[in-house]
This record gives sequence, C-alpha cells and structure tokens, in this order.
Amino acid sequence: MFVFSLLCYRSILGVIFILPFALLLERGKWKELDTKALVWLSINAFVGYSLPMAMYYYGLHDTSASYGVIFSSLTPLFTFVLSILLGMESLRLKSKEASAKVVGALLCFGGALLISMYNGKELHLFTSVIKGIIKISNGVAGGQHHMRGTLLLLGDCICYAFWYPIQ
Repeated sequence: MFVFSLLCYRSILGVIFILPFALLLERGKWKELDTKALVWLSINAFVGYSLPMAMYYYGLHDTSASYGVIFSSLTPLFTFVLSILLGMESLRLKSKEASAKVVGALLCFGGALLISMYNGKELHLFTSVIKGIIKISNGVAGGQHHMRGTLLLLGDCICYAFWYPIQ
C-alpha cells in the first residue's frame, strides 16, 4: 500500500472517532481557535505524525522490522539530548535523577548499538512468524538500500524528539 494513503486513511479514522468527543467536550473552546493556533496545530501534526510515520514506513521498506524497533528505542536518547541542548533540562550529574537519565540514555544507545551490530546465529523463537521473511543476498531482510532505510529511521527518531518540545 502507498504510505501516504495509509497515513490518510489512518488520519480519517482518527478524526471519525475523536471529532465527536472534541465537539462535545470542548464546546466553549472553539472561539479561541485563531490563525496562530491553527499554524501550531499544523506544525505539530506534520512534525509529530505525518513526517515521522512516513519516514518510519519507508525506512521499514529498506530495512527489517527488528532494525526499525531498534531505532524506535533511540527516540528517548534523542529527546534527552535535545532537551539538554534547548535548555529545557539541566544536567546535574550529582543528583540521582540526572544520573538515572544519563544511565538510561547510555543503556538505550548501547542496546541499540549491540543489537544492530549483532552478527551471530539467527534466533528462531517463533518459527511460524519468521517463515515469511525473505533474505536477499547480503543477508538483510527488507530492501536493498539499507543505508537509506537507516537514515530514514534516524530521521523518524529525530522528528519525534523535536515533536515533544513542540507540544
């Protein structure tokens, strides 16, 4: 299926299910919706929904599903680093909270790095699920443009990291 049509169908279904609740529960708030609020809502929707989901689906097309999940676990790391760079988070290594955040970020990065560089035996935990995966000549499940898929998945994580401060 074409990725943008999938995103369009998904958005339409979301509107169908959420709009009645918004109309009912937010009756008095519709007067406050001006051009500035609509621009921020549009930026929020583009950076937090359309762009990252499209990048993720196209990245999955060029890599494998397990590789996509690995990159999804890097989103908290990018969010933490971005919040430090934007000054939303102060890095006081002497406090327990900051130390736990740094250790968590390093564990996310280390785990993703370990899994992405793993070249050992294939794990056949659920053979009925794994039978449908077709491997190409270089041993990577998915498309032939692994670097492009990796960059798209990385862009997905960065978009989500920028989306949290925008909210």
